Amino acid sequence: MTASPATGLEAATAPGLEAAAPDPPRPRRTGLAALQFLAAGLIGGLWIGYTVWQGAALGVAADFVPFYSAGTILRAQGPHALYDSSAMREHHRRNFPYQQPVLPFIRPPFYALALATLTFLPPRPALVVWLAVNVAALAAALFFISRALRVAWSTVTWHAAIFFPAVYAIFNRQDVPLVLLLAALGYWLLARGSSFAAGLVLALCSIKFHLLLLIPVVFLAKRNWRALQGLAVGAAALLLISLLMLGPAGLAGYAGMLIHRTPPSMEFPQRFANLSNLAAGTWIRIPLVLLAIGAVIATALRLPPLEALACA
Repeated sequence: MTASPATGLEAATAPGLEAAAPDPPRPRRTGLAALQFLAAGLIGGLWIGYTVWQGAALGVAADFVPFYSAGTILRAQGPHALYDSSAMREHHRRNFPYQQPVLPFIRPPFYALALATLTFLPPRPALVVWLAVNVAALAAALFFISRALRVAWSTVTWHAAIFFPAVYAIFNRQDVPLVLLLAALGYWLLARGSSFAAGLVLALCSIKFHLLLLIPVVFLAKRNWRALQGLAVGAAALLLISLLMLGPAGLAGYAGMLIHRTPPSMEFPQRFANLSNLAAGTWIRIPLVLLAIGAVIATALRLPPLEALACA
């Protein structure tokens, strides 16, 4: 007699062929995620709800004022007047007569093109739209951060809600959530291996270009030439747009305004905090700059790309 072939069950239970026990079911974290979303919604909702009420009912515009005023200046007088303190004062008092003090527009010229779209609305509705755009940008930024770092979106949202600067940026009507969205999108593209596209997107962070200065140092240290190329192409395109708007003399004047701090005619110069304010002399500034660059290079050589980019 010949032995009949073993069935699948017999083979699985035969000596030496024991079937591996199935992995225990992983506990679902939906309860924790819901709790995190609920807590983040309560904290963020209080801030955002109060901020929107202030803007819609009371017209409190805070740092939105120079953004809206820059857009109106661009449409009414042209780009040459963007950094004219008298023009800023005129449009400020026309659109926000109850808001003091007068603040300068310190963003690059190309950014005013986007801000000008808000000025098709009156100041108060434009402020509400501005707040809605920044809330949406913050939510989208947290989503891309969670995807880039492979962390639950609920966890990232919860940590953002208890991180005071994240909600205060919206409360102060700033554009930081927009910059964070661009940075997060760049991180996500870099994590996916789309280095050139990541560089292009990160170039848009030159809305606040002083935060971007050490990013090329990381790309150089990591020898990520594609990301460096994308960053260079994007920055060159934005510089060309700004040059066409202001011309060489206008760009030089803009740089001079930043270097020499707030224009003397502005009413609130202490709002500017820069390296010149923090370090009194050149011999103090130069070692600080070199130390910062050295720290970023050392970090880039020791940490993975995303962590090194965050440090930069």
